[in-house]
Amino acid sequence: MTATTIDIENASAEDALRLLDSALKLKGADYIYPPEIQETWGECKYRDPDSGEPSCIVGHALHELGLLDQADEGIGAFVMLRDMGFSTIFASAMSVAQDSQDNYHTWGEAVSEARGWVESHAATHSPQGGFASE
Repeated sequence: MTATTIDIENASAEDALRLLDSALKLKGADYIYPPEIQETWGECKYRDPDSGEPSCIVGHALHELGLLDQADEGIGAFVMLRDMGFSTIFASAMSVAQDSQDNYHTWGEAVSEARGWVESHAATHSPQGGFASE
C-alpha cells in the first residue's frame, strides 16, 4: 500500500473526511466497532495488539497515512493526534468520528457525524486552532 500524504500541521477537515471515507469504504457503512474489543482490551485500540493491523476508525486513517506505528495507545484521539502534530481542525473532525464509533454507532453514522461537525464548524476554524476571524 502506498501511504497517502498530507501536510500534518495544516491538515484540513476535508483531509480528515477523505481518510474517514476511505475507512468507511473498506469496512462498510454498517460496520460497528465490536463492543467486545473495548471490553477485552479495556479501551479502543488504534491497532490490534495481536496482529498490528489497524483496529478503530482513527487507526485506519493513520494506517493510510503510514503513521499507525506512531499512534500512542491509551490516549484519546484528539490528544493523540495533536501530540503527533496534526492540526486542531483535523484532530477535532477525527475525534468526532472516533467518539461516535466508541458509542457503538456504525461507521456510516460516525463519518456522517464528523461531516456534520465539519459543515457547522470548519468554515470558521483555522487549521492550527482558534477561529479564522481571530
